Amino acid sequence: MNYVFLKHRLVQSNSKTKAISCTNIIVILLTIVGLLVTDCETITGTEDDELVYVRFIHMAASTDEIDFIYKDLDDDYYYGIVYEVTYGEQYGYYYFVADSNRNFRAYLSGTNLVVASATITLEEDGKYSILATDFGTTINPSLLVISDTTITPSSGKVFLRFLHASADVPELDIVGDKGVFTVTNLSQYQNSTYTELDAGTYEYSVVSSDTGSELLHVDAMTLIPGVSYTIILSGSISGLPGPEFNAKIYQETSVEGKLE
Repeated sequence: MNYVFLKHRLVQSNSKTKAISCTNIIVILLTIVGLLVTDCETITGTEDDELVYVRFIHMAASTDEIDFIYKDLDDDYYYGIVYEVTYGEQYGYYYFVADSNRNFRAYLSGTNLVVASATITLEEDGKYSILATDFGTTINPSLLVISDTTITPSSGKVFLRFLHASADVPELDIVGDKGVFTVTNLSQYQNSTYTELDAGTYEYSVVSSDTGSELLHVDAMTLIPGVSYTIILSGSISGLPGPEFNAKIYQETSVEGKLE
């Protein structure tokens, strides 16, 4: 399989983002020795394209910087989307052409080492999050794909959900202050449904479903009206490589650009 590195000219302010136009491609053919330098066409689409929206999040607490890669529909190459992504960072959303057999990969940055891969169906008008996560206590990174809401919250409201992405934390309960939201028995690599809440400031506790012991408490979480949020719980409670168990909150708002 051919793997294509892009040396690009930016069209967004984010220096890690794959540009919609680029100046040079260095094609590394894994089956032969040699380098080929060529030009890259501007990525374009038609008004008839069926589009989806995808963002990428690095939540594999044990893994160093990674590059998110995708397979182009028109050739047999893999192209970089965003490079040198560190734990906790998110990029996107990006426009993609809808396809029933789309392959994504995560590489250790600066290498040809694939640490995770997933082939998924991207349905027209859908929104997706693709997350690199630690899978099990063997610390095998995996790509986890979840669907994001395409619905806008009511006036003055927000949508909020939780995702359990920790490799060694058992089922969880999440309890918001004053009982405004509760999630029970959230299993590893599962997400809760969205809850519609009044915009405002909240705090919440994360406890073990089995023992009731508190694993994490979060103060002063401010939610802006009209925005959908995903809180991702990751890290370790038993000393696995990477950071300790923690919660990070992500908005589901931005759009970066279109990719084929």
